[in-house]
Amino acid sequence: MQQSTEQLELGDRLLFTDGITEARAFSVEPFIDFIIRHHTDNLPVDETLRRLKDAVMDYHQGRLEDDATVHVCEWHGPRAFDGAP
Repeated sequence: MQQSTEQLELGDRLLFTDGITEARAFSVEPFIDFIIRHHTDNLPVDETLRRLKDAVMDYHQGRLEDDATVHVCEWHGPRAFDGAP
């Protein structure tokens, strides 16, 4: 397993997926393009995920044959954890 360290800045998002990029319509490059396009539109995480779910379901005609999981974390800074404004 490879480890790395990254410095997150406010608004950075981490995305983990399983089962999405295996579909032909969402190979790695189109998937990344989809996420970047919706992120640069300043859409909130939940709206980006809703649109991704809709696009994947449309591609599969409303029925998945396998799992499709996406998890997104958005960094709001250290103050989000200590209750400070």
